[in-house]
Amino acid sequence: MRWAITKNRGNSPLNALAPLITNKTAPAVIGDFSMKMSEFTTRSLKYLILSVLLFPSLALAVDDATVEAIDSKASNANSKADGNNSRIQALEAEDEILHNRINTIELTPGPQGEQGPPGADGAPGADGLPGADGAPGADGLPGADGAPGADGLPGADGADGAPGAQGPVGPQGPPGPQGDTGPDIEARNAICNIYTLYSLELPTFCATTPPPPECVAGATETQSCGIGGTSTRICSAEGFWGPFGTCTGEVPVDPNGTFSTIPIIYSCFSGQVNIQVDTFTFTLNADSTLVVNGTPLGVPMSGLYMENSFSVQGVVFGDTTVTHTLTGTFIDNNFWEGTYNIMFEGQFLLDCSNVSFPAVGQRL
Repeated sequence: MRWAITKNRGNSPLNALAPLITNKTAPAVIGDFSMKMSEFTTRSLKYLILSVLLFPSLALAVDDATVEAIDSKASNANSKADGNNSRIQALEAEDEILHNRINTIELTPGPQGEQGPPGADGAPGADGLPGADGAPGADGLPGADGAPGADGLPGADGADGAPGAQGPVGPQGPPGPQGDTGPDIEARNAICNIYTLYSLELPTFCATTPPPPECVAGATETQSCGIGGTSTRICSAEGFWGPFGTCTGEVPVDPNGTFSTIPIIYSCFSGQVNIQVDTFTFTLNADSTLVVNGTPLGVPMSGLYMENSFSVQGVVFGDTTVTHTLTGTFIDNNFWEGTYNIMFEGQFLLDCSNVSFPAVGQRL
């Protein structure tokens, strides 16, 4: 009978549920059932082994009915296991169908959710390639001047310059000592008269006595000139006055305005050239250029105005070129005096010739 128990141990509920226990796809309920069956079988074996150890004689007395009862329980457990296997296979089929349906489902994206908070900064990337060189910067301020270098060697002497112009004749020196007694006075005078008659250079004995001094050497004399100016002359060492110097201290005159003048009338070329002038209008620009209007040909004259004096010119071009010039100097703020010139050049001159007229202007 003990052999029968050992033989049937291979068909115990634990062995029948082994496929369920190791099947990873079994649902939780099957696993729970297997655990309960395992606990039941283990308790039954414990009781049987204990009975054999305590009561050996009783173990031998186990009858066939007990063995059949155990086999019946094992058979029921196997039947339940087969049913569970069928359920597992059905669940697997349903699971495969469910997976196929999930794979064929087209998911429609829902609305975009709100932007989440920014993630933490990543690790810095590797350094990129160096960029192209930038444009050169502006020049810096110049540095301080360096110390002067040592003097170089002197250059070679230059060539002698051309002789200067001869200076003015100096003042007459003092009379020399009286010479020796000459020939007879009458004879001397006769000789001197002959030299004078033929404009010959007189001998020294014919020299006349110099005039007496007219001023004290170094004295000065001043006279008025220009507009409020003065000029000075100096007495020489021999006692004679020198020329008056440059006029200084003149008051500047405002030349702007219209001035009447003695009528200037000129006609030539059978009356085709007819010039009549009786007024001039002066306009001084900022660059000291003086513009004068009033010429009969309608062409203004222009030129420089400096120290109360002026010189202007106007040109009419054509087969015959006509040039007008006016030069003069202000004698005070309201009067000037000068010269008006008309010059002709070119063809068809006939009886036209260059002419010059004195001009005196009075401010209107």
